[in-house]
Amino acid sequence: MTCYCANYYGSINCHNTVPRFGDRCALCLSTQAGSSSSSSNQNGIPQADEQWVENVNREKMRRDEEKTRRERVSRTTSGRNG
Repeated sequence: MTCYCANYYGSINCHNTVPRFGDRCALCLSTQAGSSSSSSNQNGIPQADEQWVENVNREKMRRDEEKTRRERVSRTTSGRNG
């Protein structure tokens, strides 16, 4: 199963595919290798990586909220007497 390049979820929006989730395509890897350290923030994580981490965390939070909402609805509807 192929997945989008990790930069698809970041600000770059790369549409290449990779074999495993979280990997970067050859183009993004070669571009990243040639980039200078000026694209890094104070803790040394490049901006695209930071954006990817933020997006993953945001998606996890959205899924958790959706799961909680479904559990609430399930409890509400299962408690009704017919």
